Amino acid sequence: MQEWLLSPSGELGTKRKGTQEAFLRLVVENLRSRVRETGLNFTFKRYGLRLLLEGPEEIKPFLKSHIGLAHFRPLIRLSTSSPLEGLCLEKYLPPRPFTFTLYAKRFSEAGIRSQVLSFKKELLTLLSEAAWERLKQWDNYPPERLSWSLEGHGSEIWLLLNKEKSPGGLPVGGGGRVLVLFSGGPDSLLAAYLMARRGQEVRLVFFDDAAPGRKEMVFQAARALAYFFPRLSVSLIRVDFRPFLEALKDLVPERERCLFCKAVMFSQAETLLKENEVLVSGEILGEQASQTLPALLFTGQGRRLFRPLLGFNKEEVFSFLAEAGLSQVANLPLPPCTFAPKRPHTKPTKSPFVMRKILQKLKKPYQRERIELKWSV
Repeated sequence: MQEWLLSPSGELGTKRKGTQEAFLRLVVENLRSRVRETGLNFTFKRYGLRLLLEGPEEIKPFLKSHIGLAHFRPLIRLSTSSPLEGLCLEKYLPPRPFTFTLYAKRFSEAGIRSQVLSFKKELLTLLSEAAWERLKQWDNYPPERLSWSLEGHGSEIWLLLNKEKSPGGLPVGGGGRVLVLFSGGPDSLLAAYLMARRGQEVRLVFFDDAAPGRKEMVFQAARALAYFFPRLSVSLIRVDFRPFLEALKDLVPERERCLFCKAVMFSQAETLLKENEVLVSGEILGEQASQTLPALLFTGQGRRLFRPLLGFNKEEVFSFLAEAGLSQVANLPLPPCTFAPKRPHTKPTKSPFVMRKILQKLKKPYQRERIELKWSV
């Protein structure tokens, strides 16, 4: 079993005490919910705004991906009377050349300060010797860097090893609720992830055009996203959208088909919104014909709609997804839309009034199914 010191998102430090307590409880509840699905378990204790967690090494990937945590560090407890006695230093040192920093930062009481500083001096000597020894194996690559720190608590010295980054943000469920238009592509994938990182409960809606293979790929992307949510699951609504696309072919000009298609999606998605839930779209300004400024005003007018990626570019989208560990699923080769025109208009020629009349013609019962998708190894 390994022990870690967890630091929740720095945002929690700016909240009132009651809000801090609620968010910390939610951080732990969400982590327990995610970990329990894999058969693992852990124990934890509060230490101010930090958490002391003990669990198996297999829990580490969950800590690295847990929304609401800023970072975590492996913790080694040592006795103040003989700290080196229980420390197998070589176990924690890289086999390659390394550089290091070592700071003594926190002391629970003034009397322990001198003991921690004395141990720091001994540890610095040992680290220097080990670093010089590894220089004999210099391989022309940058050395690894150790950033360790010491804390004194009662009769113990805590040795904290290298800090590892977590996503940060607010714990999922600590805010409101959103329904994300989900195509399985990188933009909608990132939009859903960013909403979760802002504490929102996320549901997905997928407008299925029945293109071969699309449904399977969208479900695969949704399962990858479910890894970050409590119970390792996400709720998805699949809407049979092909009848609407077939009807649009006869109702709107071919070159404006994309604009009306998106407007119909928003119109149908609005009927699925729960109370106090907001619609979210992963549109990026200027990226596609339906995402120019006139097109965005045309398709999204008067709706409870949020576009978190509006000012992003594609490089930033893939950079965020890589940081979250979603690069592989973001590069799935989704099939092209067979209804998209070759030379679409980027600016609508029809008035919003005409669009509303067309939407009225398309207001008919549609088939949908609700699916709970779970992450799997």
